[in-house]
Amino acid sequence: MDGHLFEFYALGGDCSLQFITPSRSLAQDAAIAVEREVARIEARYSRYRPDSELSRINDIAAIGGSVVVDAETAGLIEYAYECFRKSDGLFDITSGLLRKAWNFHVGVLPTEKMIAELLPRIGLSKADWSNPRLTFGTAGMEIDLGGIGKEYAADRAAQIAGATGIENGLVNLGGDIRVVGRGELPWRIGIRHPRHPDRSMIVVELAS
Repeated sequence: MDGHLFEFYALGGDCSLQFITPSRSLAQDAAIAVEREVARIEARYSRYRPDSELSRINDIAAIGGSVVVDAETAGLIEYAYECFRKSDGLFDITSGLLRKAWNFHVGVLPTEKMIAELLPRIGLSKADWSNPRLTFGTAGMEIDLGGIGKEYAADRAAQIAGATGIENGLVNLGGDIRVVGRGELPWRIGIRHPRHPDRSMIVVELAS
């Protein structure tokens, strides 16, 4: 078996695919299919693209309206609500508005007044979800799927790679990792030390 590495940029970071297969052409075909799927997901759910599905939803959220979504988007919203419930509201896809208060480029904490002005428009409990309709109870809200979007893309990438014929591989989308298939040995993943980026803090083993 040979290892094949493919690198590309997507979802705001460096991504890589490692496929273990004797066929270089199979690995290339799988990599092309995976990159295409990741690009599709990014185009649909990027908050930076005015033509994305997420922007369409947020245009309606801005006026406190109601929007019907497709099955794929509904699945992500269902998952977001489940995370919201299980975390007692700590994981909240409406909290992205707080980036208007935090400026990580200058390293200055926001004032309490800046945060207080945003809080009335934050809270997934202020939106009503009745699949496939999402209704925003407060104007000026928005949702941000960044907290689950890359994980979803990694899951889809692994599914696409497996469907293409890859039996052993690793998907790394900017740190969101998913194993493909079953290899003879587990994949060893190093977690970078936050204060010493040149070495790993711990190594974990992953297997599908």
